[in-house]
Amino acid sequence: MRRINLLLCLAAAAALLPLVVAGVSNGTLPDAFASWTARSAEIPIAPAAIAVNAQVLQEYGLVAVSQRTYLNSAETLEVTLYRLKDPTGAYGFYSYMRTPEVHQTAGTEHMPDSVTVYRVKSANGTYGLYSQFRPGELHRADITEHSSLSPTRALILQGSLVLDVEGKNLTAAIADLKALAEAVAPKSDEGPYPTLYGHLPQTGYVNSSDRYILGPAALREFFPVGEGDWLGFGNGVEAEVANYRINGQDMTLLIADFPTPQTAIKKMEEWANSFNVNGARNAADRPAVYVKRSLTIVGIVYHARSQADADAILNRVHAGTELTWNEPSFSFTDPNMGTVIVGIIYGTGILCMFALIAGLAFGGFRLAVKRLLPGRIFDRSAELDVLQLGLGSKPINSDDFYGLGRITRS
Repeated sequence: MRRINLLLCLAAAAALLPLVVAGVSNGTLPDAFASWTARSAEIPIAPAAIAVNAQVLQEYGLVAVSQRTYLNSAETLEVTLYRLKDPTGAYGFYSYMRTPEVHQTAGTEHMPDSVTVYRVKSANGTYGLYSQFRPGELHRADITEHSSLSPTRALILQGSLVLDVEGKNLTAAIADLKALAEAVAPKSDEGPYPTLYGHLPQTGYVNSSDRYILGPAALREFFPVGEGDWLGFGNGVEAEVANYRINGQDMTLLIADFPTPQTAIKKMEEWANSFNVNGARNAADRPAVYVKRSLTIVGIVYHARSQADADAILNRVHAGTELTWNEPSFSFTDPNMGTVIVGIIYGTGILCMFALIAGLAFGGFRLAVKRLLPGRIFDRSAELDVLQLGLGSKPINSDDFYGLGRITRS
């Protein structure tokens, strides 16, 4: 019996081995794409190994991270894949990881335009954001709807997945990167991306500086004016942050979309107790911000020197629709009773005059025709019959209608 049980276990293991191997190799990243072939299996990476605030990862909904290396002759591609819970979180995480031209890091509130923050892999295998002077800026590319590219790095958003590709001369491998995005597309969750970016003004906008924010931790990095959830993410608020340069001055714009205009108004009233809103008070210990609302969209400008500088941006922030409370209407006053009675008399008299004139005209015309053409048009009793109900006892005679004797023809 022991030998039989051992043989049965070995047979079951042999039957399950192909399924186990298939499960291991059936990762999100493909075994090959275009002219690239995987050098190793897809390796999962613990989110803790990524040098990004754990609260930020939680806000964007990071589910898993994996990595795979690809070879094409002597060239190498290192692909890191981030899986988010939905396309909205993936879009926000993509904007967070994209190389910005201006970025707030620990201990640095604002950097000059010559500084770029980029993500690299350190010797111990962890990832972090490091400040350098333009090592290789990412610019928008047409790999997917949302993608960025530099000679050594590409960042691709595909549904609920974010691909971070590192290699050499990537600008010449756009077709290969498109093939990679198409290969992982069936394994991503598709859905609409946020559209709040469309409300950002384009005048003075610093390229690739927009960030989609879903929580206070990410907001603190890019718009450090308050602590905690002062914007109201817990009530369904979404936000977009971008940097602007107007007349040589650097400013940061935050636009937040609230569920209702009433919610936005209430939140703006709360900010008056925490910030110096629109220069209402001269408080050096409170951040000076300039705020303007357009329906459910609220724009907030930081680092502005004056209200006029802030208005150069805020006046271009619109919700896209207009809500009007005072629609034009007719001014109608009911006439008094005397006017109504006089109008009725006039109207009745006009109808009576019309009936009299019409009756005389028709009667005169009929008499004239009968006089000129007797028996040819009217009073043709031999050719016309009048339908009668015959309710009385008198016999029906059509000649009675004409009042003339029957005309006989010769």
